[in-house]
Amino acid sequence: MDIDEFIITRRHPGGTIREELQSTFKEADCVKAPWVMMSANGRQRNPDSLLLETTYRWGHDRWHENRVSDHNPYGARGDVVCVDGVENAPAPLGPMHENLREADIARALLICCHYRIFSAESAREKMQSNMFCGTFTLGDVMSVDHPERVDGTLARKTRSRREYPPSSVTLRSSLRSHQKDMCTPDAADHSSGCSSETRSPQFDHRPRV
Repeated sequence: MDIDEFIITRRHPGGTIREELQSTFKEADCVKAPWVMMSANGRQRNPDSLLLETTYRWGHDRWHENRVSDHNPYGARGDVVCVDGVENAPAPLGPMHENLREADIARALLICCHYRIFSAESAREKMQSNMFCGTFTLGDVMSVDHPERVDGTLARKTRSRREYPPSSVTLRSSLRSHQKDMCTPDAADHSSGCSSETRSPQFDHRPRV
């Protein structure tokens, strides 16, 4: 995982990652939690709170041409039992989760929200510090950011954890009370939305849907 990736529970939003690993994924050595690509939505400056203020993401029923990078990190190696984070079904060992769609996101067990670009300021910083350096313009980088759906899942989880101690029963009740909200459209979007740690995490590193 990179510092801009956040794994969360999706199908059981009131549960924790640890609970999913100890129950649903107890027989697996590796869980491939697919990327859900978050979006800057035209923001120029870095947000005060990345998780609370970044609530737009790509629409994963659409095809997005990737003209900036082919980001395919190494996956786990060895004789391991690998499953996908959507249905806990057997999956090939490797970093890709092919053809993630909105229906998959809606029923997924674990999803990884990827905040690759969250402002023009952050894009400029990446252009100076990593693989974008000297290769692409700011326009190139921002052209592969797609604010197509509203998704406040991780923002709601973050607010709940700030309001209550992480171990409190009240926190779990608060999160579970949001279950319908997390699995139904946000009012501003009129469409479904949403967002994946594992023993040996695997992610969807394909910037296409």
